[in-house]
Amino acid sequence: MLQHILAACALALTRARITPQWQVVGRGHGVTTRARVDAASQLCAVYAEARVNASVAALMAVVLDLERYRDWDETLVETREWTTDDGRQIIYQRFKQPWPVRDRELVLRRTEFRDAPTVALHYASVDDVPGVAQGAVRTTAHGVWWNFTAITETETLIRRDLSVGIEDGVARRILP
Repeated sequence: MLQHILAACALALTRARITPQWQVVGRGHGVTTRARVDAASQLCAVYAEARVNASVAALMAVVLDLERYRDWDETLVETREWTTDDGRQIIYQRFKQPWPVRDRELVLRRTEFRDAPTVALHYASVDDVPGVAQGAVRTTAHGVWWNFTAITETETLIRRDLSVGIEDGVARRILP
């Protein structure tokens, strides 16, 4: 069930429209997704929210398991995680693109914040870590937040907020 909720959040991104106002772009499986494009920055912002019958700990186990990402994004073909010498948690992801577009890769730093009853994960692109896939194009994530707030011991509010450049191939996959 948790995988389906997270998958709905990711799949709802495919319905985003270019607009400066927040618009509901998807509803399903208890997930409401809104999107907008900021004219000044040309960033596509997407916000999704859902209440689920699962504990924060159970949800974190799913979200932190990089191999399970493929369950809700069939374009993800490679993922890795490592800690740098200076203690940064780095996530690498490569996404298959339709021919003739070259694959896209993300290299992200993950930072975790805990302030009961909320656990937040922040992902941001890093430029000082070399790419892994030869020939892939580096994509920039301007900010991705996952927030998990315990409503009860068995119910959690999930909020996901992300921004990507609309000029990017990954953003074009999100936008029609």
